[in-house]
Amino acid sequence: MAELVLRLRDREMNRVGIVKTHVTVGRDTTCDLMIDNAAVSRTHAIVSFSEGAYRVRDEESENGITLNGRRVRKAALDYGDVIGIGKFEIELVDSYHEPMQHNAPQAKDETKNVMKTMQVDATTAARLRDEAMARIAAQKGLPAPVPKAPTRAAAAPAPSRAPVQAQTAVHAPSTGKLIGLVLAALIAGVVLTLALTR
Repeated sequence: MAELVLRLRDREMNRVGIVKTHVTVGRDTTCDLMIDNAAVSRTHAIVSFSEGAYRVRDEESENGITLNGRRVRKAALDYGDVIGIGKFEIELVDSYHEPMQHNAPQAKDETKNVMKTMQVDATTAARLRDEAMARIAAQKGLPAPVPKAPTRAAAAPAPSRAPVQAQTAVHAPSTGKLIGLVLAALIAGVVLTLALTR
C-alpha cells in the first residue's frame, strides 16, 4: 500500500495510507495528513491517484511546496519522492517494500519481557528488596532502612540428597522388614536354646 510519511529533521511524525483518490495535507484538523504548524496553510496540498499514477498539487498555499528540493505547483509523484512543506518533508513510500527505518519501532526485546519468570539467588533477592524499600522510604520522606542480610529461609537451597536417599533405599531394608528379621532371629534363638537343653 502507498503511504505518505511525514518527517521533521529525519524523525517520523506521522503516516497515512493512500486509500482514496485524494489525500489532503494541511493545518486544518479535517485534513487527511494534518500538520500543526503556522507555516502550513489550512489546506496546503493535495496528493491524488488516478489512471495508475500519483500526483501532488499546491492548493495556492502561502508558502508553496517543493518536490525533491525543487519548487513546483503540481507534479507527478513516484515512490521515494519527497514533498517539502516548510521544514517538513512528506515522502511517498510503498509500505510493502519499504526498508525498516532507524527510527521505526523496534521489535520487542524478549529479554525484557517482564511477564516471564525471573530467577534470582538469595543475595540478589535481598538487594532488590532493599532497593525497593529504599525507594518507598524516599517517596514517603522517611529515612532509608538498614539493609538486611539474607535469612536462612531465603538462602540458596542445599544440594539435593535425593540420589543418596534413593541408593540407601535400594540397599537398606525397610523398618517392617527389620522388625521381621529381629523377631525371626529371636524365635530361632529360642528354638535353638530349647533344642540344646533337651
